[in-house]
Amino acid sequence: KNPETVIRDCEKQKIITIGMTNLPSHFEIGFKRIQGYKYVRMALGLHPLMANKHEQELIRFKNNIDKTSYVGEVGLDFSKEGILTKEKQIEGFEYILNIVKGKNKLLSVHSRGAEKEVLELLIKYKIKNAIFHWYSGVRSGNRSHPGDIPLRVVRLFSSLLVCLVLFLFSSP
Repeated sequence: KNPETVIRDCEKQKIITIGMTNLPSHFEIGFKRIQGYKYVRMALGLHPLMANKHEQELIRFKNNIDKTSYVGEVGLDFSKEGILTKEKQIEGFEYILNIVKGKNKLLSVHSRGAEKEVLELLIKYKIKNAIFHWYSGVRSGNRSHPGDIPLRVVRLFSSLLVCLVLFLFSSP
């Protein structure tokens, strides 16, 4: 199904849906499409694997942050795919955290190969509402984030979740 069909179906069935984006420009496209829907929301994202586009997208992130309560997908990715842009990723993620600190936002955080660094930055910027999705790392000592739930618990309770549909708006 295309995103518009998914949106209409979720709205009709009263399913709360959060659409994740990977760049603010994609958020802008999707945000226009969900106006008037009660159960569908957009998350403002700046994906770490898109770090080469971050510089031109940062001002868009800042300009759109007050349009949503949801931020995602954001974070760091130090896997083979992302390690070459490590410094750009850190700069972009810290920019985001500085903007959202003190605001009532829920973050969906990407942390592949960078779990320790992501956790340290969340603590540094006092971010309290964060979800580590597809978390596969280990905890750093005794420090943990308030939103850090072991994967086995997430799997156990995942059938109780209402619905979380992830979709990307990558073209108008």
